[in-house]
Amino acid sequence: MSESQPPLRRDLPTEEVLLALRDHRYDDIRGVPENQSLDFKKGWYRLDEPKEKWELAKDVGAMANSGGGVIIRGVATVAIASIDVELATEVKPLPASKVDIKQHHDVLKTWLYPQVRGVTFEWLAAPPGDEAGENTGVLVITVPPQEEDQQPFIQSRTFDRDDKEVQAFNVAVRDGAHTDWLPPGVVQRDLADGRRARRQGTSLPPSTADSDRGSSTEALVSSEALVGKVEQFMGWGLADGTTLAYVAVPDAAPAVPPEAFYRSDGLRSALARPPMNRAGGFGLSYHEPPQQVGEDLVVVSAYDRCLWLEPSGVFAMAANARNDFLTWGTRREGGEPRPAAINLVVLTEWTYLYAKFVRDRLAAAYGNYHYLVRIVGAETRPWTLRLRPGSSELAAFGVGNQPRS
Repeated sequence: MSESQPPLRRDLPTEEVLLALRDHRYDDIRGVPENQSLDFKKGWYRLDEPKEKWELAKDVGAMANSGGGVIIRGVATVAIASIDVELATEVKPLPASKVDIKQHHDVLKTWLYPQVRGVTFEWLAAPPGDEAGENTGVLVITVPPQEEDQQPFIQSRTFDRDDKEVQAFNVAVRDGAHTDWLPPGVVQRDLADGRRARRQGTSLPPSTADSDRGSSTEALVSSEALVGKVEQFMGWGLADGTTLAYVAVPDAAPAVPPEAFYRSDGLRSALARPPMNRAGGFGLSYHEPPQQVGEDLVVVSAYDRCLWLEPSGVFAMAANARNDFLTWGTRREGGEPRPAAINLVVLTEWTYLYAKFVRDRLAAAYGNYHYLVRIVGAETRPWTLRLRPGSSELAAFGVGNQPRS
């Protein structure tokens, strides 16, 4: 099956995928999409190469940091750009001589910290007489959910610009069906919170909330403070792209947060599962659980999107132009920083779902809202946005750091 004729999408639970592989019903998994907890890989890990050891640690660490999942080596995929997904095309069994399970375990012990518990490697031999040869099969790596107190699992080694192995760390996470990196703000938050708790046990930093935001000036000040906090947390700066942020500010902040703010069945739960317009659409997040940052609730979709809700009701949604969410399907060639056109389907769905969330879930607790748009770095950062291909607009709604309400 060629990439010009991709398979039809066929949703199948991971358990059914594994059963099909064990029963050698290879055609049954054609069209199955990758997802948050299922990752297909065509070849084997060439563990005599340091970068392949790093790759194994990255894949397992990402699953361990994101609720667990299954990595299947020996399944080819094709990318379907229009729906941002990769579909399984065929099983391509691996040579058994290339897969040393003990070596896989040894790599994880060396390259990941702390040790990921319960990882299993299952070799599913291809049927006798398979055209790929009798000594072939598929490798299934199962990463069970890990205790929250053990996370994040970090890669304890990486490579410098000369491809030399160095002692440094990064933290891989699953971003929907892709693997990405934990933003520096999340890592710094965890380090700072843990240090503070050990040394002093003091309260966490207060929100930037004001007690009264009835005026437009106060709303602008609140939006600027929150977007600055989001950028710092996500690690977006001068070397990155234009940040496009929406900020919803209630007319008056409550004296105390709503009773349901932190409850698992309240606003925390609502942030974990914001509305979706369609399967595979361009939504607010991939339904990640919110983190508590100080007094605020934060949802991070890898490096490209962030939702931030303060107890005062101020709610921000932000994305950065360096990543391909806002510019899906219009990406820059060769990875060089240059303007890219905003995908108007992405922008429309993203904006609509943001306003719907404020109206349906926040307005009941906080009352009437002001909406503002803030654009940061439209003229100063290397990765910029355009409204249309080849157009001269500097950003979606204006230029520089000027808000639009």
